[in-house]
Amino acid sequence: MVIFLEHENFKVITANNGKKAFDMLRNLDRNPDIIISDIMMPGMNGYELFKAVSNDFRLCQVPFIFLSARSSIQDVRLGKILGVDDYITKPFRQADLLAVINGKIERNRKIARINEDFNNEGEAQVVPALAAVYLIHSTWDDKRGPVMNECYPREEGDKTFLHDLGLQLFSSSAAIYGQKFTDEAKGILLSLGNVHQNAYVFFDASHDAAYRSRIKFFMLGVIAPSISYFDSLSIKKILQEIASTIKAGAEWDITRYHERILDVLKH
Repeated sequence: MVIFLEHENFKVITANNGKKAFDMLRNLDRNPDIIISDIMMPGMNGYELFKAVSNDFRLCQVPFIFLSARSSIQDVRLGKILGVDDYITKPFRQADLLAVINGKIERNRKIARINEDFNNEGEAQVVPALAAVYLIHSTWDDKRGPVMNECYPREEGDKTFLHDLGLQLFSSSAAIYGQKFTDEAKGILLSLGNVHQNAYVFFDASHDAAYRSRIKFFMLGVIAPSISYFDSLSIKKILQEIASTIKAGAEWDITRYHERILDVLKH
């Protein structure tokens, strides 16, 4: 694999066990574009390495892929539950691995550019009320573009600001994924440096005959002063539950889900 990746003009750094890999990663001058790890390794296995990387504030946003001979449904499901970006089983086709690597790297670069855009929007705004944790729900309208449907808590003083921020989040996230929400829902963790907040944004779509494309795109977002990578994994599960309810055409109680998100962020 190393020879193949080097032939594709990647600079590859290797380690023969998880502990050495983590030590090397922490001592690099710059973060790698991607981390590819086996699971069964001495010193620190792949699961332990992923947890260590996810807990490191410098490394937690680096795309992480398991490449393993452990190919059972249970193994792959566990990897996905843990939150790895992808799980590739051996044997694999080199072209498939290259496509996954390039896709994850490009996605991460887009996220970095969006974070930079948020961080460079002039001086950070002073918005004391945004010390609260907000849950927002926006949809795409064929005529008006992104529209905020619901927000909780509903603070009148923040309504306009949150509406504008929701539009930014919708547009920025759509720039990463394009019109690709129908097959698999997507989520990203963003750093909103201009307002000293983090946001976890989750995109999905439902079929709706009233729309020209027959697809209604929607976004669920959590805005908070701090959201860690592991917080985002728990938040994603909650937003997936809301998304399933929305796609089923059922009513959902935004206050109840907001309370569950608060519980995640308190731990």
